[in-house]
Amino acid sequence: MTNDVQQLNGGEGQEVIYSMFLNKQGRVLYDVMCYQWSKDPEGDTQSYLLECDSAISQELHKHLKLYRIRKKVDITSLDSEYHVWSIFSPGPTPPPSPGSKSGPSHFFTDPRVKGLGQRVIVPQGSQVPGIEEVNEEDYMMHRYQWGVAEGVNELPTGDCLPLESNLALMNGVSFTKGCYLGQELTARTHHTGVIRKRVMPIQLAGNAIPTIPAGTSIKTAEGKNVGKFRCHLHHNGLALLRTALIGNKLKVTTEDGAEADLEARRPSWWPQETHK
Repeated sequence: MTNDVQQLNGGEGQEVIYSMFLNKQGRVLYDVMCYQWSKDPEGDTQSYLLECDSAISQELHKHLKLYRIRKKVDITSLDSEYHVWSIFSPGPTPPPSPGSKSGPSHFFTDPRVKGLGQRVIVPQGSQVPGIEEVNEEDYMMHRYQWGVAEGVNELPTGDCLPLESNLALMNGVSFTKGCYLGQELTARTHHTGVIRKRVMPIQLAGNAIPTIPAGTSIKTAEGKNVGKFRCHLHHNGLALLRTALIGNKLKVTTEDGAEADLEARRPSWWPQETHK
């Protein structure tokens, strides 16, 4: 796990962190949220809740058991007990403050990007009070406009590098904690390397909405490969591209063999030095 759970045990009131699990080659297996779930008054027993893509819940469960070092650590699936909501726009009434409880619901500020919204953990069968429900596509569009990838469809297992996936920019890695699987490449890249490619928001040109397979090469007008297409919903999506090409006109081949124009955009939350 790339981040340090000790942040959840300090006195600063932090209750959730973003993190990733990597393979031994330093590539992304799974992205997760880690919540401080419960802590006894004596501090001897603590519980953490991991939120992950539901498609890989069982894989992550096996992964955790495989690398369990302390025999006293219990790992239990709560898939059938809770579900997660994201609050990213005002409902009919203001949502409860982050970190608060409203009945059985637990509210947390999304730790990835300031302003991205809140995460709400709710028991199965319960509703989130004070919000207006929208569909999942609205949430996807919200993330794409912010330039935030999530889950194995947008961060393909074993294919992505964590720093190119903006892990450090989204507060998801500690460079001072102890060793973890995949640490060596991640730390070396951070301390000595330059991140020339990043996942970023893109917009497709034209009125038609093309179908573009994930992993399709993105090219310059001269035909040079400069990145990979990740996903899109209507005209907005995400791609892994060289940061130097932000604002340039680029091309991608659609499923039917036609060419579509696209342009990458620099997210407002990126530090200025990432735009090189």
